Amino acid sequence: MKDGKHRFLLVNDSFCRFPGRCRDELIGRTDHDFFPKEQAELCQAMDDKVFATGEENISEEELGDGKGCAHTVIIKKALCANEAGEKHIVGIIRDISEQKKLAQQLHQRRKWRRSERLPEG
Repeated sequence: MKDGKHRFLLVNDSFCRFPGRCRDELIGRTDHDFFPKEQAELCQAMDDKVFATGEENISEEELGDGKGCAHTVIIKKALCANEAGEKHIVGIIRDISEQKKLAQQLHQRRKWRRSERLPEG
């Protein structure tokens, strides 16, 4: 969860693995403190759009982790408000790297099988 200034208010353990930081190091900080500039700016632009329109945003992105590995993720962001009317962004990130890898392998295998069945000419 982020506030209107893009600062993290709440994070779970799974999210902490992406920047390779503990929860206490993330709270009160922004994406710019942990991610490459281009990636942080993209996240901030998506947040701004959700704040401006109130519409949820779903996107597929490449997200680096604290170990330098890239992950393909689905990011879903939505607007919520607390009892005082303060607006926040709530985000859910789902790592689909393994599914993408398996889908690519399946695609390659099907291509290979089709090429085996074609007569040479």
